[in-house]
Amino acid sequence: MRKLIFLFTIISGILIIASNGWTFRCGLALVSTGDSESKVLVTCGEPTSKKQQCEYRNSETGICVQEKDIWTYNCGEGNFFYELTFNEKDILIQEKTTGRGIGNSQCNGNMK
Repeated sequence: MRKLIFLFTIISGILIIASNGWTFRCGLALVSTGDSESKVLVTCGEPTSKKQQCEYRNSETGICVQEKDIWTYNCGEGNFFYELTFNEKDILIQEKTTGRGIGNSQCNGNMK
């Protein structure tokens, strides 16, 4: 019974830590929620693509008042496309997969 309680405690702790943030691997380096765009760029190199998306528009003028940047990395065949989303302060707030990667990986980071 003690082993079961210990195992449950360890698994619960891992799940709590995992739910509070994630890590994206670029070669041998890692970036995670809360990192800046500049840190991700230095660590991972140029993304496969970049786009801006309007998150909120002024209802009267229609002008975008809050944008977010979305960077896509193609991690190659046998892996995924990853979208990294940055808020208006250029802070990484989300990572998600958007399909299977193709060709060679572009997630090798800045190898020096």
